[in-house]
Amino acid sequence: MDFPASIVREGGLTACLTYLEFFPTSTQRTAVTTAANCCRNLPHDSFPVVRDVMPTLLNVLSSNDPKVVEQACLCVSRIVESYKYRSENLEELIEPAMLRAVLRLLLPGTTNLIGPHIHTQFLRVLANTAKASPRLSIELLKMDVVDTLYQILTGVSPPEDTDNTAVKMDSVLVMQALIHRPREQVFETLNVICELLPGVPSREASRTDSVLSSYFDSHMSIGLKSSKSQESTAERRALLEDCKTELKRFATILFPTLTDAYSSTVNLLVRQKVLIAQLKMLHILEPSLIEDALRTVPYASFLASILSQKDHPSLVSLALRCSELLFERLEKVYHHQFHREGVISEIVKLSEAPLSPEAEKAEEAKKKANDESADVDMDAGNGESNKKDEDTDEDGDDYDDEADEDNEEDSDSEDSSISGRQPLAKMENALHDLVIRDAQAFLKTYEEGEAGKVRTGALRILNELRALAVQIKGSYTTQGDDGLALFKRLATYFDGDALESITSSELLNSGIIEVLLEVLGDSKGKFIWFQCSYSRIGSLTLISFEYSHCTIRLPASFYGCHDLREGSEPKHCRDSLQRFDSQATRFVEPDGAL
Repeated sequence: MDFPASIVREGGLTACLTYLEFFPTSTQRTAVTTAANCCRNLPHDSFPVVRDVMPTLLNVLSSNDPKVVEQACLCVSRIVESYKYRSENLEELIEPAMLRAVLRLLLPGTTNLIGPHIHTQFLRVLANTAKASPRLSIELLKMDVVDTLYQILTGVSPPEDTDNTAVKMDSVLVMQALIHRPREQVFETLNVICELLPGVPSREASRTDSVLSSYFDSHMSIGLKSSKSQESTAERRALLEDCKTELKRFATILFPTLTDAYSSTVNLLVRQKVLIAQLKMLHILEPSLIEDALRTVPYASFLASILSQKDHPSLVSLALRCSELLFERLEKVYHHQFHREGVISEIVKLSEAPLSPEAEKAEEAKKKANDESADVDMDAGNGESNKKDEDTDEDGDDYDDEADEDNEEDSDSEDSSISGRQPLAKMENALHDLVIRDAQAFLKTYEEGEAGKVRTGALRILNELRALAVQIKGSYTTQGDDGLALFKRLATYFDGDALESITSSELLNSGIIEVLLEVLGDSKGKFIWFQCSYSRIGSLTLISFEYSHCTIRLPASFYGCHDLREGSEPKHCRDSLQRFDSQATRFVEPDGAL
């Protein structure tokens, strides 16, 4: 690549783009293609030349010829890639006008000038720009980048009014768009969302964040390991204070969409990105804004499903970290909700899991070493202690002399061993062990609060549902007359938003489902169903019961199944779906009357 660099140094890049609009289209294509080739791996000393051609490239992006626009896009993309680690240079190269041009080309339905490959490249441009420059990331928020990101993910325009009420979105539409969207575009869009938000500081007395940061690529890390990263985060936080309105719209629209994005794929990298973006939102947003954004999202149930599935240690760890943040920042809401949705019970199961053999051996060795060290300290004389202190001081001086030189090297060595040198099984075992320890630490913090009082309140609702299930069963077994009143009472538990209505955990553990199946599916009873079918709303499968005077729709989770991907559902769930197939037999009322 020395030859293109030499062309740039000698003014070849400037010559290719000078007076470009005065030449015919064929010549413009050749010139811009040559310029795009010159922009590969630009040397840092070429910055003055590159800065001078950026206004010309901005004009070329407005061309009507797709080939010219495509090559100009490659120029911009490669320039940003070359200077992504030099934030001061990148801020001079990428001005707000250039960001608006990029957003205009990315917006679906407005132009067909760029193909999928360039679309993905431009998403990387936004991510690299937002990561390198806090000021430009705020500019993107003020340009309503959330609208572009939402349209890329869903294919439809976002809701206009998000000030007064929580946003209700069509999960079916969102899921369908996400499934058909190229995976690279979904991943890069999620990457932009992550880079627009400040990083999450690592917790004290916990190694999970450092292991997570090492496990992921550098652009997926969530911890702040360097002083430069911490300064950048502090600057971002200060700048975000001036655009709270844009941040509220950003969170209110994208938080529910991210939850649908998680359910639309089984790709590990995409799911990691979703949870990292949500983790950053939970950390940076004000508690009242978090509550508004989650008003229509059963987020506690979402976290409980991740913790229970144990799909991958990194996903479980991120879900556990999100649970911790919700508990810290919205304790009054989610302290009670975590019990009702089964989050606490799943964390208890995680804390009781056995450590890996390597971790158990390490703990035994550490305990043994501590015991031996304590015995030595008790038996040692003053003279030996003084001598030992002198030797320690000498060793400490030697260490201090080399600490600054070795610290960064040791950190890099640890990261590389985590990411590449250790076998994958050891990496996952290490993360699994840290999840167990974090779950134990979470429960310790949880028990220090009003755990008993909240647990009693959650059990009260569960006991009410169990009693109601017994009453419904008794009414239809003995041919009582209060069946309609009991069903109306049951319906009241389904009123309200995601934070107030009945939870899936309560439905599964209260016996309501078994009673409904027994009562509504009994051909000899007095409440006979005519036809059943099942359909999907996003990641939720609904079973529809059509009766003579009403229709009842029940989630498939009633049958003990939260995830209906092929091969993942239990046998009794498959049997239930076969029983309530869309071609189910139509039942006739006995004696011609209800």
